[in-house]
Amino acid sequence: MSSADRFDRFVEDRGGALWSAAWLLTSDPHSAEDLVQTALMKCYGRYPRFDSDRAFEAYVRTAIYQTYVVLVA
Repeated sequence: MSSADRFDRFVEDRGGALWSAAWLLTSDPHSAEDLVQTALMKCYGRYPRFDSDRAFEAYVRTAIYQTYVVLVA
């Protein structure tokens, strides 16, 4: 399975949980979706460097928070 296919599967499996985390920050479903998409775009190139999806999810969650802080500041 290619890295792109594994990334797609990661997003399919964990996208809902990532959206929920973003929604807790934004309290708006559309902003949460935008925040997750932005974080995933920022993190996409790093995906192959992670040994597990669990570690990558933590990385994406950090990117979600950092992106939110920059947008709000």
